[in-house]
Amino acid sequence: MIISIDAEKAFDKVQHPFMIKTLTNVGIEGTFLNIVKAIYDTPTANIILKEEKLKAFPLKSGTRQGCPLSPLLFTIVLEVLATAIRQTKEIKGIQIGREERKLSLYADDMILYIENPKDSTPKFLELINKFSKTAGCKINIQKSVTFLDTNNEVLEKEYKNTIPFKILPPKIKYLGIYLTKEVKDLHAESCKALIKEIKEDVKKWKDTPCSWVGKINIVKMAILPKAILQSQCNPYQITHDIFHRTRTNHPKIYVEPQKTQNCQSNPEKQKPSGRHNSPGLQAILPSHSHQDSVVLVPKQTDRPMEQSREPRNQPRHLWSINL
Repeated sequence: MIISIDAEKAFDKVQHPFMIKTLTNVGIEGTFLNIVKAIYDTPTANIILKEEKLKAFPLKSGTRQGCPLSPLLFTIVLEVLATAIRQTKEIKGIQIGREERKLSLYADDMILYIENPKDSTPKFLELINKFSKTAGCKINIQKSVTFLDTNNEVLEKEYKNTIPFKILPPKIKYLGIYLTKEVKDLHAESCKALIKEIKEDVKKWKDTPCSWVGKINIVKMAILPKAILQSQCNPYQITHDIFHRTRTNHPKIYVEPQKTQNCQSNPEKQKPSGRHNSPGLQAILPSHSHQDSVVLVPKQTDRPMEQSREPRNQPRHLWSINL
C-alpha cells in the first residue's frame, strides 16, 4: 500500500521553539544558528484595517515567506518525523533487495510505502499525532490518499473500514508522475497524459504574438521540463509514435513578423506574417538509459545552405540542455 500524505499548511505550522531545538540537535551551531535565532526570536505582525494599523501581535509559528532559508528549515523539521518512521519497527516498509524502503520525501510531499497496512497504519497515525502536538505540523487526512496494490475486493473493503485515508482507483499521482499497479499501464497513464497536457498548453499560446526567441524559450522552459521529468522517472522507453504525434498534432504558435535589414534590402526574402511550425520534441532521451544531456533537434528547413550555416565555436543545436 502507498499513502500520499498531504501536510496542512505545512510552512505555516512549524513551531519556532521546536525548530530551534531541532537545529541544535542536528549539530547546527555558531553564527548560522544565531542568525536563525535572530530572525525567529521575536517576530511580530500587524493587521491594517481601513488604512489603520492595529496593534502588533507576536508570531510563534511558521517560516518566513520568500526567505531562501524557509524550505531548508522546514525540511530539517520534517526530517524528525521521517527519522521516527524509519526507526519504528512496527511500521513495515517494502523490501527492495536488502534494503527496506518506507518513505520518500520531497519538500512537504511525503509518500509512505507500507507492506502490512492493517498493523502499520495505526502506529503511523500515532506518530503523526505526536509530531503534530510537538512540532505544530498537521496532516490533512481529508486530502491524504491511499493506493492499494491488490485486486482482492474483500481485503480492500477491510482496509476502507480501518484506514482513515481515501482509497483511490488504480492510479495515484506523485510529483507529476502517475503510479499504476502494472508497469505496462504507465505508458497509457503518464505519456499520453503528457502529450495531452503539452497540446493544451500550446493552444493557449498559439494566438499570442511571439518572436522566435520567445518561442524557443516557451519550448525550453514550459514544454521540455515536463518531457524530461517523464523520461527520467518512468521505467519505460518512450517510443517513436509519441514523437510523431507530438510533431504532427502540435499546434502552431503565432510568430510576430519582424522586419530586418536583409528583408528590406531583398524583397524576395520577405515572407507574409503568419504561423510557423514550432520545433518538435524529437530527441528526448529514453529514461532507461539515464543519459546526461537532452537535446531538442530543430526541424530541417528549406533555407539555402549559406543562410543555415552556423558560426564557428557555437553549439551545433540551439536547444541543448545539460542536466
